[in-house]
Formats: sequence, C-alpha cells, structure tokens
Amino acid sequence: MGRELFKGEALMKIDLRVHRIAAFGAAAALAACVVAPPPPQPRQPEFVQTGPAYGADQRYCDRNAVADVFRPTSGNVLGSAAGAAAGGLIGSQFGKSSGNTAATITGILAGALVGGAIARSMEPPDEACVHQALEHAPTGEPVEWQNPEKHSSYWVTPTRTEVQPDGTPCRYYTAEELAAAGQRDAYTGYACRQPDGHWQNYRR
Repeated sequence: MGRELFKGEALMKIDLRVHRIAAFGAAAALAACVVAPPPPQPRQPEFVQTGPAYGADQRYCDRNAVADVFRPTSGNVLGSAAGAAAGGLIGSQFGKSSGNTAATITGILAGALVGGAIARSMEPPDEACVHQALEHAPTGEPVEWQNPEKHSSYWVTPTRTEVQPDGTPCRYYTAEELAAAGQRDAYTGYACRQPDGHWQNYRR
C-alpha cells in the first residue's frame, strides 16, 4: 500500500513538471510571435525648408557661422537696423546672379522681425538666428544661442505652424532674452516667410 502511494506521488510530481515545461514553452512561443514595435520615425518637416540651418535644426544657432555672412562682401548689403540686416542676409541667400542685389534690398525693406526690448538689444547675427529658428526648428523645440559680447542668451521657440493655401508657411513663436544683469524679457510674434526667403513679422 505504501509503495503504491509513493508511486502515485512520484507520477504526480512528474506530471506537474511536464505541465510546467509545456506552459513555459507556450509562453516562449507566444513571446516570439509578438511583433516588436517599429522604431520611431524622424519628424517630418512641417513645410519645405530652404537654405543652410546653421544648427537651428539641432536646437542651437551657430552664431559665429551666421556672423561670418555679415562680413563685407560684394554679395551682402548691410542695413543699419538689426532686423533689416537680417532680412538682407536671408534675401541674399535666395537671390541668383544679377537678381542677388534686388533680393537683398527687398529683404532690407522688410524691417525688423522681433519687437520690444529684445529687438533693441539684438545685433544682426542674433536677428539672423531668429530667422534660422523659424525656418528650421520643429514646432515646440527652442533654438538657443549666446551673444558673447553682450553676455546675453536668447531662445526662440516656434509654437504653431500654419501653411497658407498658396504654400506660404507662417509661424507663431516666442522669443526670450536673458540679459547679463539677469533681466529676462519675452516676446510673442507671428511671422510669414516672404518670396525672397526672409521672415516678416505680423500682428495677430
């Protein structure tokens, strides 16, 4: 009687192990059948971008590279106002051969982009970085740079993008400045890209 009981317990243990192995195998097979989620896809541009980004597509503006464009050359016409000069810079990048000067002048006539205290403190390369942010930065991603001479830091963040029926991109944005003295200013703007490539500010 005791021997038969022992055999019964042994058979039950073996049966339990078989069930456990079978369950483990089924779970492994199920896991193998689960399809791994696809890798995240890069964010598509919200509109067709043009010209060099100078780092603005990577959340910073290479101010030194932008400043090099402002060195006196036959291809650049510099205005006295920061915004006007930046407009000239952007326009000169889109003009071709004999049309280069006309495009540059058109950019200069467009005037400043940002407003308020921030605009008064910006130098031409800073204003050009604003243009680069509007042209290349994804919505919601700030572009940062510093003005080493004034010890100021700037951030420009496109907050919303609209594409007009004719294909013209327009963007809401915020511009922030942290001055050397610790004062922080902010400005909210709305700008549209013009045919010559510069961005012009509008009130909405």
